[in-house]
Amino acid sequence: MLPSSRLDWAFAGTSSSEFRQSQDGKKVVHSTWRHWVDSRVSDTGGVKDEGDMYPQPDGRTLEKGSMVNPSTGKLTDYQEMWRDLDPVATIHEDRDEVKACVVLMLEDNAHKAKGMVVRVGQFCQGVLRIGHRFSLERWDWKGKEEGWKRAVRIGDFWLPCGVATEEGTLKMDGEVKYGEFVWKVVELSHF
Repeated sequence: MLPSSRLDWAFAGTSSSEFRQSQDGKKVVHSTWRHWVDSRVSDTGGVKDEGDMYPQPDGRTLEKGSMVNPSTGKLTDYQEMWRDLDPVATIHEDRDEVKACVVLMLEDNAHKAKGMVVRVGQFCQGVLRIGHRFSLERWDWKGKEEGWKRAVRIGDFWLPCGVATEEGTLKMDGEVKYGEFVWKVVELSHF
């Protein structure tokens, strides 16, 4: 387990994209990420970042945008470079390889708790905020021989990442209960 001082920023939420005109008049994809749970702030009501996506010759995507800098409270320009990865199959049934997508969410206002676990292909990540405390985990698929391994953990809250990697244990609209908390299965698909 890593100390919380190693965490710069972690968040989960939803994103949306649309085409629009860039400053130079070209058509670009504009993406908006709305933070639902965030390691830097408890109240995520207005927290979002947004930027324009510019495909690069090497296959990566340059994102140019602006967001409120949590350190200064001022709207600040930023640039990030992204590389898409193809999901890897982690399920092998009768010689068929299957990829999975799983999303679990926790919202418990009485305990000031919000959390999200997302699994796509070979990666599973989870974040949880309870009051002013925050935890996160990342799990990676290491192949059929080794299976799923937790790569990173910060904080001491339990997150259902391990459950999200187990096949056949979850049902759409089902629940994962641990202690006082109930995580809802809001997405479950295989492709």
